[in-house]
Amino acid sequence: MLESLKLDILLSDSIINEIKDRIKKHHELYDNKVSSILWEEILFKSFKSNNLKADWNMGGHGAGTDVKCEDISISCKSGVIKGKKIKKLSISSYRTTSLKTIQEKLSYLDEKHEDVIFSLVHDGQKYRIFVLIQPKVSNLNWIETKGQWKAVDKENTWNEFKISKSMSDQFWMNLSMDHWDKWGIKVYDL
Repeated sequence: MLESLKLDILLSDSIINEIKDRIKKHHELYDNKVSSILWEEILFKSFKSNNLKADWNMGGHGAGTDVKCEDISISCKSGVIKGKKIKKLSISSYRTTSLKTIQEKLSYLDEKHEDVIFSLVHDGQKYRIFVLIQPKVSNLNWIETKGQWKAVDKENTWNEFKISKSMSDQFWMNLSMDHWDKWGIKVYDL
């Protein structure tokens, strides 16, 4: 699936080097890691400086697409690597408060809101870009617990998903690094 998304263009050596340079410049000025909105801008400006056709709606809060490049819709996320025994990439996603039932929420989450997710992660040592397509979640067994709905994909990947009621019914993905080959996450070191 990722193969059809022009990743050889969108994350070419030239673009990766441009992203590295922009992150380096950020850290020459600031101690804080790159935030989500800065990640969007870094990615957009890296595309533009490489003469790619790109659009960015700065500060837009619509579902899905943050940056569009060469007709590919990209959702920019920050992420965190969690876990000691089983490492997982944790990414927050859509708020689903306006949808009343769990079935409505899951149907919405399974809709295509972007072509691909580019998650920028800083692990304390370096930055990495994790590229993935959001997995379908409506087919999983969702259980309502105190303050959230939760599902685990035990058959394929041990990925964990939750919708946190205390956070505007926000959708969270905790994606097991041990099973990325099963659904094609790509990782780019910066």
